[in-house]
Amino acid sequence: MTSSLFDNEEFDFEFWVVAFVDLLGQKEAFLKADFFPEDGDEEAEARLMNALEDSIGVIDRLHSMLDGFARGHVEARRTSPGLEGLSKEAQAYVRDTTANEVHELRLSDGVVLAASLKPRPGHSPINAIWRIFAAVGTLSLLQLVHGKPLRGGIDVGTGVLAKGQVFGPALVKAYQLESDAAKWPRILVGPTLQRYLVSVANAPGQDIPTVAGRKLAHDLMAMFWECEDKFTMLDIAGREFDALAPRFPTANAIGAATRFAKESRTRFRNEKNEKLAERYDLLVKYFESPAHRR
Repeated sequence: MTSSLFDNEEFDFEFWVVAFVDLLGQKEAFLKADFFPEDGDEEAEARLMNALEDSIGVIDRLHSMLDGFARGHVEARRTSPGLEGLSKEAQAYVRDTTANEVHELRLSDGVVLAASLKPRPGHSPINAIWRIFAAVGTLSLLQLVHGKPLRGGIDVGTGVLAKGQVFGPALVKAYQLESDAAKWPRILVGPTLQRYLVSVANAPGQDIPTVAGRKLAHDLMAMFWECEDKFTMLDIAGREFDALAPRFPTANAIGAATRFAKESRTRFRNEKNEKLAERYDLLVKYFESPAHRR
């Protein structure tokens, strides 16, 4: 009889917040490296190295940025302006739950970040959501700066943690947001996650986790941007994201990201690719919205 994965492990079937992000254009980049140069063909060897740099090199830089964020997020959270307005006890609680359990899975040109919504000692679900928002939002902006955009989705659903990976509807919902709904370089926030944050923001009680959770939930919802197509995205150009995400030269990054979006729009228009030209036009309009003027 075939053994089951569940025979040898205990599983908690619970709610998870999951983010899935994917680098755009990597399929084409990989296929350009699908050849072996002949011995001594320096031109072919150079083309291969360029193709590898444009595919594997891009993914390696994405992973390096993710590693850098993981090292720096704890201190960034401990000094975040988002702690203002909380009592000393509540601030201490947030700091004590900063190094929370966020599980990571790297899938070639994709990344999954996931956290349980079940509170545990040292693990605050709302703080874990902050960490995921800050990570994928920062990656999204910096990838635009480097001219290698990504797209993503974040939502809440059920799932289990098995062999270090999260399986279940939560991952499917995040993937569907990225692959079916996002269309252009942005991070969509799913409706179940939005409802979860509303419930945390309105939770009754005066104990420290509840008070801190209400404040952080309001801060996270302030990072939402309502798009013309009625989807909600992470507002990576907004002041609220700038205040809560780890420190880096956001203003310069937004300028560089906007230039890349404009250049991409122009290139696709010149290539008569109206679909992609329209998508990058939406990205340009987002960055140039009056709400994002500094």
